[in-house]
Amino acid sequence: MGREWGVWDQITTRKKLNIPTATGAIYGPAGALWPYRFCTAILTRLISSHQSFKIEAYTPVEDIAFDASTSLYTVSTPRGKISSKTVVHTTNGWASHLLPGLRGKVFAFQGQMSAQEAPEGLPGMGEQYSWSFIHKKGFDYLTQRASTSITHPDGTATQTAGEMMFGGGWATTENMGMDVCGLADDTKLNYLAAAHLSGILPYVFGSGEDSNGHRSWNGVKIKNMWTGVLGMSADGLPWVGRVPTKVSTRAQPKRGKSEKGVEVGEWCAVGFSGEGMVNCWGSATALARMVLGEEVNGNVRNKEMRVRAEKGEEEVKAWREERLEEWFPKEFVIEESRVGRANPFDLVGALMGF
Repeated sequence: MGREWGVWDQITTRKKLNIPTATGAIYGPAGALWPYRFCTAILTRLISSHQSFKIEAYTPVEDIAFDASTSLYTVSTPRGKISSKTVVHTTNGWASHLLPGLRGKVFAFQGQMSAQEAPEGLPGMGEQYSWSFIHKKGFDYLTQRASTSITHPDGTATQTAGEMMFGGGWATTENMGMDVCGLADDTKLNYLAAAHLSGILPYVFGSGEDSNGHRSWNGVKIKNMWTGVLGMSADGLPWVGRVPTKVSTRAQPKRGKSEKGVEVGEWCAVGFSGEGMVNCWGSATALARMVLGEEVNGNVRNKEMRVRAEKGEEEVKAWREERLEEWFPKEFVIEESRVGRANPFDLVGALMGF
């Protein structure tokens, strides 16, 4: 499978992963982080670095209108209106609310997640592994937080395995997951997915069979469980780039840059189909370069980045000089022809296996 991927046999898998019933495993590179801390750290840095950067929480956008006489968009919210020459849509599962042309092309899908105590006797493995359990229909995903150590007054220390962050179970819901397809309600749990997530880990990491052939399942404590809304794409790929007028159903300003040096118009990066950790990073980079007017070539137009590149910061220099079309998949770009081809029934068929 190449240098990074390989196969473990039964003995190796059971020893390394503490899964007594495993037949084998496919292993490869992966990464995990604490998303809340990661995102809040980035936002904190942006707020401290840019006076104009603001976060308006609990302020949903209800409408967008374009005024051709001023070439301005008016973004309406319950707390007031904002005028801008550039609007970027990153609303994922809710994108079609403000982009009517994406209805049936990008739609909500309820996902479920849990935080569980590690099964009794299971060592902390979060620093080494994350897991995917692939089923005939659907799959589950698991990461483990880093272990914690408590030092007692007598000088001894107790090591506690980190929480298991476990999600999935959509294929176990009614109609093999179709009842959560199109569901934008993230306030309620799906009981079938909840039962699945609550029962899998004790089974997977159970202690095996005793001398009488009885299976012992180590119980776990569910610390929390919640749902979230994914943005499913009808053709399985993200939608990134300048929004066509037929998708927004709004007129657009004449192409060009605003006084702040960014391209005017509407832009989007939506429909990551639950694979955001794979595709969001590069899509965000590509969209930023498009909005800066760098979608045609890799010329360093941003003054700050140009100076940094000239000083020899190789990473910046390489990032800016590489043509966007050389690394960003053209299949991700939003175009009218692609919108017309995308069929939600193709995605449903893929999810259900026909």
